[in-house]
Amino acid sequence: MGGKCFLRLTTSNQKVLHKLTHRVSQADQLIGGPSSGRNAQVAITDPKVCRSYLAGTCPHDLFTNTKQDLGPCPKLHSEGLKAEYDAASSHEKAKWGFEYDYLRDMQKYIDECNRRIDSAQRRLEKTPDEIRQTNHLVTIVTPLVYSKLSLLMLNEPNK
Repeated sequence: MGGKCFLRLTTSNQKVLHKLTHRVSQADQLIGGPSSGRNAQVAITDPKVCRSYLAGTCPHDLFTNTKQDLGPCPKLHSEGLKAEYDAASSHEKAKWGFEYDYLRDMQKYIDECNRRIDSAQRRLEKTPDEIRQTNHLVTIVTPLVYSKLSLLMLNEPNK
């Protein structure tokens, strides 16, 4: 056939492709070379690691394909580190403080969602001037509607 094939990606497909590319690069970071083992991985306390992912769910994964989509997480999501975190003692987890960070981050995203909801609600509310204008129009239109109905009823032949 020899022709060129062009693929047009939608915005959502571009986001998926970007996320997939990001995940592959994260996997490459973890796998390293054939001789790499646990020592080649980043430490669980490394700032590059997503603490929300380890302690619960990353907010970047929660809001995908919504208006609240945060895009791909810039931090590392490692199944191995998540398993290590899950296996850790409660004392060690408390020492790391990941659950506190997770709850703080989730509260931040909840507050942002609430802020957007409040802003949308305010846009929907009518001002006193708008209410006054609406009431004025109703007082003008109502008698016109009744007079039109009266004329229609007068013009209708008796059955």
